[in-house]
Amino acid sequence: MLALDVQSVASLRAAIDQCNDRGLSAASKWASDLLQYVPEELRVASLDAKPHVFDFDEETARREEDMLRTARGFFWTKEFARASFILKDCKSSKARFLALYTRFLMTEKKAYEDFERVIRKQQSARSGAKDYPRQPQNANIATILAALGPTNDPFLLFLKGLMLRRLTRRAEAIEALVLSLNAYPWNWSAWQLLSRCFNDKHELANIRHLLPVHPTHVMLQIYSGLERQALEEEELGECDRLLNIFPNCPMIIGWKAHALYLLKELEASEQLFDQLLIRDPFRIEGVDIYSAILYVLRKRTKLNKLARRFSGMSRDRPEVCCVIGDHYSIRGEHEKAIKYYRRAVLLDQNCVGAWTLLGHSFVEMKNAHAAIESYRRAIDLAPQDPRAWFGLGQAYALLCMFQYSLHYYQRAVTLKPRDARIWQELSSCYMKVFRQLDAAECLKRALAVASRDEIGIKLKLAGVYEALDDFASASTYHLQYIETCERLGKGIPDYARSCIFVAKHFSSLGTLSEVDMAIGLLKKVATSNAEENQLAKDALPKLEGVKRQLMSSVEV
Repeated sequence: MLALDVQSVASLRAAIDQCNDRGLSAASKWASDLLQYVPEELRVASLDAKPHVFDFDEETARREEDMLRTARGFFWTKEFARASFILKDCKSSKARFLALYTRFLMTEKKAYEDFERVIRKQQSARSGAKDYPRQPQNANIATILAALGPTNDPFLLFLKGLMLRRLTRRAEAIEALVLSLNAYPWNWSAWQLLSRCFNDKHELANIRHLLPVHPTHVMLQIYSGLERQALEEEELGECDRLLNIFPNCPMIIGWKAHALYLLKELEASEQLFDQLLIRDPFRIEGVDIYSAILYVLRKRTKLNKLARRFSGMSRDRPEVCCVIGDHYSIRGEHEKAIKYYRRAVLLDQNCVGAWTLLGHSFVEMKNAHAAIESYRRAIDLAPQDPRAWFGLGQAYALLCMFQYSLHYYQRAVTLKPRDARIWQELSSCYMKVFRQLDAAECLKRALAVASRDEIGIKLKLAGVYEALDDFASASTYHLQYIETCERLGKGIPDYARSCIFVAKHFSSLGTLSEVDMAIGLLKKVATSNAEENQLAKDALPKLEGVKRQLMSSVEV
């Protein structure tokens, strides 16, 4: 990965205005956030440096600057029609971008409003999900794409990629975005859009050699993993390398905390978010991830404080609505949680996390049909995200439609093969359709990716083999369960039933060593306060008699 030089820092500074002038506020904010955390000596030295030269047709744009300023004013007050109209005769690339981009935003807003109206109408008529299109229909996109025409301008290429992706012409969108980024790598919105064009990490790997060697190249790798909810240790290391270039940058620290969460290092992730909020107490980005961590850790008091803190700050951000929804969800108040998750998706129709959380709450309320609709909306936005596929599996399981459930769990586990929970749910579903061998294989996969101290999976595996009358395999997993429980300091009542099962199996083998082990297991249960202690006491005399007979036969 390249280190920053003074010219790169100057280019980063210039990107703030280049993106802001075109209405790309997220990309402009990204550049300004990074610039703030460039080491001071390098930042000061870059003040007199010239940025990398990019052909933005600046001379023509300068002649049209007065109209551009007026249009930008309309843009920021969301008067998109006025902004587009005033620029209709402008020739510069910057003016063309803003004119076409405002036209897209204006027509896209109407398309979403019409889409929501159709959905509400169909739902009130209790129609199936297939009675309406899966995505908003914007007939103007093809017109905007035609108006773009052939171009070498990096921002117009980005806009072309945006239109092509919206038309689900994914390969063409990737081509346009790669051209855009090679021409101008400082547009973070283009990197984000490119990430959303990939279905998995292998697709990204296949085109990586076509991308510029640049710090944002590494950021794409991390961001793409976070978007897919499937990150690996490699990306965690890349976060640390980026922090060497942009020390203490909250955005990158937030990515690292999110990565730790996905890698199941919840306590470490929580601590990093705690530090981040001390360093940047008004930062809203990522607070929904922090809330999810507290939810999983069942830290109700801390989650309550977080919800209060940010609800007083901004209820008009989808992340904050998700935090408040989590606050109500952990308390079992799912109706109130749904209210805030719905508010989140109203504020941002493209908020995948909010659609997924909405589906989860509907599952909790046993409203499978509403859950399915929410999960499908999430999948339409991010088909590479395993959470919604997993949710669909749960929703169809509620309806006892297990073949559908199997399909969606399989999609989820393909996207996130190192998630033990998905493997367990897939196993449970196989049991429902009497495919015990497949269920056992899924549990073995779950065990392979679970933590060393995982005990539930071993007990489930033992149960599956009991159902198959494979008592030897069942005993093997019961024994593993017993050993893990003892190592973790669990009480004998927690594993007494497993002791009884293994003892019974060993005694049936009829060898001295197995009978001796069976007696040892029964004695543990007999001297405990487990419910099975009387059963163990009753079995011990007979088994000790068998042992004496075996010993006497050995002596003879």
